Amino acid sequence: VERNMTDIRIDVDVLGAVNIPVTEIADKLILLWKYAQTKKIQLAGFWSRPYENMGVSVLNDKAGFCGGVKGNSICISPAKEIYMCGYSHTILGNLDDFEKSLLVNSTYFNLVQRRQIGNMSMCRDCAIEGQCGGGCHITQEYVATAKTSKLDRMCELYKTMTICLLLENVFLK
Repeated sequence: VERNMTDIRIDVDVLGAVNIPVTEIADKLILLWKYAQTKKIQLAGFWSRPYENMGVSVLNDKAGFCGGVKGNSICISPAKEIYMCGYSHTILGNLDDFEKSLLVNSTYFNLVQRRQIGNMSMCRDCAIEGQCGGGCHITQEYVATAKTSKLDRMCELYKTMTICLLLENVFLK
């Protein structure tokens, strides 16, 4: 408030914070979210993305977790390598062959397609699949390379926060 900030992002490393119960993280985020509202500050994070996407039609718009997962953005490294996200380790192509990098059946195309609704086996039967889209690509990448089973914590946080934000907004109106 003293710095006239109107938008703040807070993200939680739920994969690394294994000793903190997800419900405790969710309770703290809701407290911070409510406090921010009293100060006319928009507080968001990846934990709020599925809720935010609830106003987006998955049939008419590209609901997704981020621009990379939606297929709306790419990042180019100084070595001309193309990535879905600046934090990703998955090289999708090279700027010198840019057109080839975006073709049907390219690495980029296949990665975006795998993240579309109905294509992620881990998300089937999840109440927020359409709004979440499997969450953060970097988290998915980390889980795949680290051979960890902590992804369920991320899903639990997103589902819990979506329910909490829905309930808060029902009672606020």
